[in-house]
Amino acid sequence: MPFRHPRPGDVVRAGDITLQILGPERCYHGTDSDPNNDSLVFRALDDGGSVLFPGDAEQDSQGDVLHDEGGSLRAEVLKVAHHGGDTSLPEFVATVRAVVAVVSVGPNRYGHPVPSVLAALARDGMQVYRTDRSGDVTVAFTPQGLEVATVTSKAISVPEP
Repeated sequence: MPFRHPRPGDVVRAGDITLQILGPERCYHGTDSDPNNDSLVFRALDDGGSVLFPGDAEQDSQGDVLHDEGGSLRAEVLKVAHHGGDTSLPEFVATVRAVVAVVSVGPNRYGHPVPSVLAALARDGMQVYRTDRSGDVTVAFTPQGLEVATVTSKAISVPEP
């Protein structure tokens, strides 16, 4: 089977999960942008909810996705871009309107996650979970709503706004 790079608008189905490819709309070359902008940006959906995965996409790519999607980035869960680094557009994050934000991060020399990013996520009404503090984070969509469990805590129901 030939290798094919997914493009915005592509839809991939795997069992009950649907992946909507949102970006990048192009490959970022040379000095015009950080290579992190080549990260695949997609939304995973099932009958119970949705999760937005922006990879390490930074402002250039996020701006393209925001423009192309016309603000339809809504997801109940946001896997925070670039380990919580200060590389996201505030309007991109706010447009998602997530209830839960997961920051996948470990020890690093970059200072990730950045305190201002964590504060913005909380200000936007998200419950923030960090893998460096909570270990693995599991999110389940149940008939009763979102349920979050971590290595350090039992499952917690998260009320939807």
